[in-house]
Amino acid sequence: MLFDVVGTNHAVLRGYPDDAFVGRRFADANVEYRFPIAHPQRGYRLLPVFVRHLHGTLFADAGNAWSGDFRWGDLKTAAGAALGADLTLGHALPLTLSVGLARGFAARGQTRAYFRGGLAF
Repeated sequence: MLFDVVGTNHAVLRGYPDDAFVGRRFADANVEYRFPIAHPQRGYRLLPVFVRHLHGTLFADAGNAWSGDFRWGDLKTAAGAALGADLTLGHALPLTLSVGLARGFAARGQTRAYFRGGLAF
């Protein structure tokens, strides 16, 4: 069974609207520089939330989706920054939350805010 890889991989290129580019193939590259900001290692009163680390990220993305032949001139680029926190919820669930801002540099590029959350690794 064939799947549309773009339809099943949302937001692989930050700084562009969702579903801005479609095709049966895609290429995506991301470079990130992550740096620590603080290591609070504490909770707040009796709330079951423990803040382990605060961190920042600077990133650059490049990618494209296409159906015919690949053309280097169609490659889209973007860059941005994000702030994140590594948390532990309920004394057991590791979670990473981040909020960021990305700017797409090619046609249809925008300055877009995003929020991401997931299990920490």
